[in-house]
Amino acid sequence: MNDTPHAETVFPALGTTWRIAVNPRLRLGGRALSSRSGTAVAGFEDAVADSRHWLDEFVREFSRWDDDSEVSKLSRTGGQLRIPGYAKDMFRLYRDVHNATGGDVSVLTGSSLASLGFTGDYTGSTNRLEDFAREDVATSVPAPTNDDFLAHLPVLAVRPGELIDIGAAGKGLAVDQVFNIVNDTIASTGKDTVLVDGSGDMKVRGGPITVGLEDPRNTTMIIGSIELRDKALAASSPARRRHGRWHHIISAITGEPVDHIQGVWTIADDCMTADMMATALFFGLPQDLEKIADFSWLVMMENKLFRSEGFPEIQPPL
Repeated sequence: MNDTPHAETVFPALGTTWRIAVNPRLRLGGRALSSRSGTAVAGFEDAVADSRHWLDEFVREFSRWDDDSEVSKLSRTGGQLRIPGYAKDMFRLYRDVHNATGGDVSVLTGSSLASLGFTGDYTGSTNRLEDFAREDVATSVPAPTNDDFLAHLPVLAVRPGELIDIGAAGKGLAVDQVFNIVNDTIASTGKDTVLVDGSGDMKVRGGPITVGLEDPRNTTMIIGSIELRDKALAASSPARRRHGRWHHIISAITGEPVDHIQGVWTIADDCMTADMMATALFFGLPQDLEKIADFSWLVMMENKLFRSEGFPEIQPPL
C-alpha cells in the first residue's frame, strides 16, 4: 500500500472544466501512470468549496457573459469600477501589453467579440449560433478607443458601450487564485504535487507532470508533450472558440480575427502572465513582450514550430 496522499476533483466553472488535484494519478494528455492507492488530503474539500465560491464571485465581477455582472452593468450605464486587489496586477499587465502591441491587445474588446456572436445569449438579428458565421450577419467592429482607460488604475472610468473583456488573462488569473486557495488550505508537505488545471491553463507545484500539447490543426491529436514542474502553462489557438471563419483572437484596432499563427504555448511562474502572453504573441514581437515579463514560448506558424530558449524539450507523440 502506498501512503502518498491523493485527492482530485473535476467541476464546471467559467464556462469550462476545472480540475484540482493533489498528487494526480494521470498525466495530462491521457497517459496513465501506474495505479496506486493513497491517503486522504486534509482540507481538500474545504479548498475546493472555497475555490468554487471565489470563482462565483469572479464571475459576478468580471464576466461579460453574465448580464448581472459588474462589467456588464457598467457597459450599459457607464460609471467607475474600482479594481479588486487580486486583479490589479492583471490590469497593469493589460496596460503594458496594450502599449507593446500598439493597441492590438485591449481590455475593451468585449463589444467587438459580441458583434461576432461571442456573447451569452446570441440575440439580435438571429438566435441561431451557426448564423453568426455568415458574413452578412456577423460584422467586425473595432474596440472603442479610450487611451486613458488604464491611466488611472486601480479605478476604471467606463463609458456606456464600453464592455470589458479579460479573456486574454482572466482565466490565468483565476487559476493562480484557485491555486493559492488550495495551497493555503490543504495539509500538504513540500513533496506533494499540486495541480490546478482550468481546461488547459494550469499551474503546478512540484511535479513533473507530463502535459500533452494539443495540435491546433486537429484538436483530437497532440503535437507532442512536455514536462512541467513548478510552473504555469497556457495556450491559445484559433482552433478553439470559433464561429465559422470567425474566432476569438481579434485585433482591438480592426475588430478582425488574426490567422497568421496557428497556436501558441507559454510557460511562466504564474498562469496570468502565461495566459496573457499566449494571446499577446499573436500581435507583438517576442523581444518586446519579454521586456514586460519573464516567460518562455512555443509558436506554430505555417506548420513549423519555433521555440524560445527555456521552453522545455518537446517529446514526440507515441
